[in-house]
Amino acid sequence: GTVTELDATTLREQRKIREVAREYRRAGYQVFVEPGGPLVPDFLGDYRPDVIAIGDQESVVIEVKSVRGFDRSDVTHDVALRVSKQPGWRFELVITNPRRGSLTNEQNPWDLLVVDNHLKQVRDLSESGQLHAAFLLLWADAEALLRHLARQEGILVNRLSPPQIVKELATQGVLDRRDYSPLEEAAAVRNALAHGVGPSAVDPQLLKKLLAVTEGLREEVQSAA
Repeated sequence: GTVTELDATTLREQRKIREVAREYRRAGYQVFVEPGGPLVPDFLGDYRPDVIAIGDQESVVIEVKSVRGFDRSDVTHDVALRVSKQPGWRFELVITNPRRGSLTNEQNPWDLLVVDNHLKQVRDLSESGQLHAAFLLLWADAEALLRHLARQEGILVNRLSPPQIVKELATQGVLDRRDYSPLEEAAAVRNALAHGVGPSAVDPQLLKKLLAVTEGLREEVQSAA
């Protein structure tokens, strides 16, 4: 590769390192970029990771590689193996490529056909008065569509909670202000319901509003695809 290609690769890796660091910080981890000395756990030996993220539940050793400079090298394999043997640690390999914001290990949101099928079930459940089930399934559809939008815009949301996803997309100007408050309210209700806390009744008005917003998001994802 030419010097410029190498420079572009390095720049892309640097940008991705900052992005990943920001994402982990937002998720509540203590983050060290290109750590050295005592910040590197002994079990890593001479290996220097791009990022170390220390969390309450788990800590992560992160290596950022560009597709162009990536081979499944023994070093990466060896490090991944060493990390996997440490309780409470995991290894994450983030591959950058010229497209913005594509993390190889980010799970794919539901396909639009799946979403459509669920929306039909939501209407049936809602008509038969099963508002809880309707609401939880509807939220899952809304979240899948929000993840589609985030991916289309190159915004990484895979480690954010539902309320954080809504907030991040609103902050980045992807969500319409009108859609923001019903989604914010619904995300809070979804969290309470999913964890069995808070009021156990679902407000039919909120369900109706969320359905309208979700149908709007569905159109948006389709037209941006």
